[in-house]
Amino acid sequence: RAGLDAAYHATYDAWMGVSHLRFGPAEAEGRALAIAFWPDRKGFARRALDGLIADQDPAVDDPARFHEVSVAARGLMALDRLLFDAQAPDAGRGYPCRLVAAIGRDLAATSAALEADWAETHAPDMRVAGTEAARLYLHAEENNSIHNKSRKNINFSKICWSFFND
Repeated sequence: RAGLDAAYHATYDAWMGVSHLRFGPAEAEGRALAIAFWPDRKGFARRALDGLIADQDPAVDDPARFHEVSVAARGLMALDRLLFDAQAPDAGRGYPCRLVAAIGRDLAATSAALEADWAETHAPDMRVAGTEAARLYLHAEENNSIHNKSRKNINFSKICWSFFND
């Protein structure tokens, strides 16, 4: 189990390094939310995971079907609940173990698609002046610009800080 916990923490730390880039490929197919559905003040993740476990939903054995499961039951926050919540069922055996594996496979596929889109399309386009991507992401007046997204993420960080310190 120590290896699983270490892999989770390394993955989470890696996501924190790029999670502020919530535009372009991160927005495609709701990837950012699928990787980290947070904050979840209404308990969607708990309900979604509890439902999958109660129903023993076979979607966990089919990556394409599992990819269509609610983002609340996928990604890092779902893993966090399964691995570290004292009220969660034992993730080391049975259906919860298969669910952890399904979430891991889905995270790997989502991350690979996100990385490929950045590497193959968006990053090269942003390096060429005059392209639509350069105009869209690099001009401060554009709503999706890096400048505006960064400012919004700073505000989001302030909200998160107050959430945990209230």
